[in-house]
Order: sequence, then structure tokens, then C-alpha cells
Amino acid sequence: MYRLLIVEDEDIIRRGIRKIVHNMGLKIGDIAEAASGAEALAYARAHKPDIIVTDIRMENGDGLALLRSLQEEGIRTQAVILSGFGEFAYAQQAISLGVSEYLLKPIKKKNLYDTLVKLIERLDTIQAADAAGGRSREEQSRVIGEAARGRYPETEIETVLSSAGISFPYAYLAAVSLYVGQPAKAGGGIDGIRTSAAELADRLTSQCKDLQLYAIEGAQAGSDCYISLLVNASQPDKGLPAKLLALAQSAQSEQPRPAYGPTLRLGVSDWSERMELLPRLLSQSLAALDFRLLLPQRTVFSTPDLPVEVPSFAEDNLFTQAIRSALKESRPTALQGAVADWFRYASRQPGFTPAAINNTFHHLLVFAEFAVAGEQERSTRVYAELTQLYRSSAALEQFTGQLTQLLVQACKRRQTRPPVDSHAISLIIQFLERHYDQPITLQSAASQLYMNASYFSSLFKKKTGINFNRYLKQLRIEKSKALLLDPQYKIYEVASRSGFTDEKYFFKVFKSVTGITPNEYRDRL
Repeated sequence: MYRLLIVEDEDIIRRGIRKIVHNMGLKIGDIAEAASGAEALAYARAHKPDIIVTDIRMENGDGLALLRSLQEEGIRTQAVILSGFGEFAYAQQAISLGVSEYLLKPIKKKNLYDTLVKLIERLDTIQAADAAGGRSREEQSRVIGEAARGRYPETEIETVLSSAGISFPYAYLAAVSLYVGQPAKAGGGIDGIRTSAAELADRLTSQCKDLQLYAIEGAQAGSDCYISLLVNASQPDKGLPAKLLALAQSAQSEQPRPAYGPTLRLGVSDWSERMELLPRLLSQSLAALDFRLLLPQRTVFSTPDLPVEVPSFAEDNLFTQAIRSALKESRPTALQGAVADWFRYASRQPGFTPAAINNTFHHLLVFAEFAVAGEQERSTRVYAELTQLYRSSAALEQFTGQLTQLLVQACKRRQTRPPVDSHAISLIIQFLERHYDQPITLQSAASQLYMNASYFSSLFKKKTGINFNRYLKQLRIEKSKALLLDPQYKIYEVASRSGFTDEKYFFKVFKSVTGITPNEYRDRL
């Protein structure tokens, strides 16, 4: 049974609401009354009501002040506000305090009943999520974090969470990632970062209505730290990221010894109602946060508002070719100038994104390293190291300086060993695995290795047993099969995501490889 508090300065209205609610037969066992905001706050401190129904304007107190005090003191409750005609501006302020339910006076019994039923269902879900299997919020966050970090296939995430007794009280999910710089707490290490993440999630949850937050990751890149949280909200809210950042900064300023660095930045993913997309949401929030180096004047980076990488941006241009030439000819001084020129050029292009930077220089580092690397896994390791370098940088200038040094070191190592053609083809195969959805031709693949197309083609067939174009088509068809498993994608979307620019051509190639059409393949699943 839940506890209800009615806050209204007019005795007749207050007692009338109490009598109506008492006769509704809902899961409300204790109904208390308060004639003022001060009286209501005192009761809330002592008894922690589950639901509060309060008037906005009262002669002896302000309902908004009551809601604000409850929020500041971390008293979590479901709130319903009562507003008279013409008081919508006050209602808007209440909504900004996290209240999503309000009723217009005079109150209609059915509207009150429907609202209370909705809040009771919400409280049931929250209670079940908090108590399921005796799991603590820390345990819930651990399981959710594992799912978000990709420990389980997307198709199994909902089952994993359900088996762990975890259900989300609200419909919408988003991931937020905070760049917190170098932690001020000494000696905490990664465990200290995770503890800070959990503390921040609890603090923000207590201050936000219709919202649950879970700490899903505390990560370190160099000496800098990141905290990632999962947000579960009743509805998408474009203003939420800025609000969360402000609350995090407020929590930071109130600490006698701040846990984080002085400058917080926040990246947020899209909103989704599908829990199996948790890994994508986490990845989106981190990718959005990566824009902090390119847009240093901003503090909040929301995925829907950020530019996307233009595919043609990654194609060869004079500046990229200058870097490759310096690498190939082992000219470190020329290389430094070429990198600086590339950044000056790229920063003025519409496709200048963190992904474009990392993809471009991943290709260049792989090109530089295939001469000295002895294992195929080098390509993946280079990408991970590059991402780590980017995210551990406090400013773009720091990243470009360290990146240039990496390239110069690779350039010097190339002077001692010639390229290994067979290994170069292995790296191109890895490149195709990562970028099969992009416009790729035999010529563009050959140019990655500074080979002419004819020589590259013969070398590729010798290594793989089939020619380049056939290999690429078969790879794209295999990738499209995986996408066809997901009914959310229409056929034209599957074609586009698999690297085919023409749907009819996709049908033709799919049937030539598999013997059936994409629709027939999907129908057989």
C-alpha cells in the first residue's frame, strides 16, 4: 500500500479529495493532509509519501517552492499538481521540476482516478525494479553495464535483463557519457571512477522526477576519466542533457573535495524504447562526446544535433596523398608539415568529425605499420590505440601533436624494413570488413597500399583465391544477411547499409550469390 499526501489550503477541497480517493479502492493505505507548503515539507521529511497531490498557488505557501525543496533534499515522490485556469505558466515551471502529471480545477473524479492509477503502476514498476531478486542498484547497474558494453548479443539482452529481475520503470532509454578530466581523488583508480559514477547516478536520480539513472561504465583513457550512465525516462526530453550536466556540476561544487576535474562535458545518445539497443546507445554517447575536441566552446553534445561524417571525406585528396608520400619515402620533416596541412584543410570541410579523423589516420597508420607489423591483429590494435589517444587528449592541439609523433616514429621504422605484400592484402581484407558499406573500388583499395590496380588485383587473387570485386560482393551479401534478420530494416535500408547504392542491383547480386531474393531469404527465417 502506498502513502498519499494532499496539499491544499482550502479545507473543503482538501477533505473532498481525501474522501474521493478513499472511496476509489486503490492501493493507497495512508492518506495525509497538509494545509501549507511548510506543513507538507515537514510531513514529507518524516514520512516520505509515495504520492503528493498539491495545489500550485496557496495563500499560505507556494506549491512550486514545496516541489523545489523536495527535489533539493532528495525526497523522491510522484507529484500531481492542481492548477486553475490561467495558471499554465506555473504548471510549466512545475514540469521543469520533474512533474509530469497535473490536473485542471475543478477536478473531475475520472481524471483524478486515471492519474492515480498511472502513478501507482509506475510505483509498482519502480519497486519491482529496485527489489527484484533482492538485487541492489549496484548489482542492477553491473548487469546493465555488461549488456551495454557488448558482453551479450543484442538479441539476448532483453532476456538477460529479464532473467536478472531487471525491468525499467519508464519507456525511453538513452545513454549519457561525461568527460570528467583527471579525477581529483588520488589513488582511486578505475574502482574510484566507478564508485563516482554510482554516486552520481544515485544523486541525479534523487533530484529528477520520472527518471532513473544507472551507472554503466567508469572508464579511463590515459589519465583522463569518463563516466557513462543509462537514463530511463517517461518521455524523450531534449532539455534533459543540459539539466543533467547542471546537476552534475552542482553536485561537484558542493563537495569539499571534488571528485572530478574542473571541466565537465556531456555526450548523449538518441532515445530508444528498445533495450536491446543498449550497446549502440552507449557507443553513440561516447561518439557524441568525442566532439568536445572539435567544438571546445560547447559543453553538451547531443547525437541528433551533431554533424555526420560525409563518406567522400575519407576519400583521397591532395593532403592525404602528401602524408602517404612522406610515409612511403620516409621523410619525417615533410610528414609533420603534411599532417598540419591536412588538419587545416579538413577543419573547414563539412565532414570534419571525430570519426572522419580516426578513420583517415587509422588507414594511414596501418599503411605505415604494415611494413613492420608481423600480425594481422595490428589493424584492430591501431584503431583501439588511436581511439585511446583521441579520448585521452584535453584539446585538439594535444591530439594532433601526439598523432604526428606516432606517424613520425612509424615513418622512421619504415626505413629499416620493406613492405610485405602478403601482409598488406591481409590488412586490406580487414579494411573491407570495417568499411564494406562505403564506396570502395579496386582502384581505391589499391591506392591504400600505393600499388597499381593491376598488380594489386593479381596479388589479391593469389592471396584469397578469388578476384577483388567478387570478394567484395560476397562480403556485402553476407553482411546483408545479418541485417535481414532484423525486421526494423526495410530492404532498401539493408541494401544501403551493405554498401549497395541501388536496390535493384542489390536484388540482382543477392540472387546471383544465394539463388533466392532478399525477400525470399527473409521469409524463410
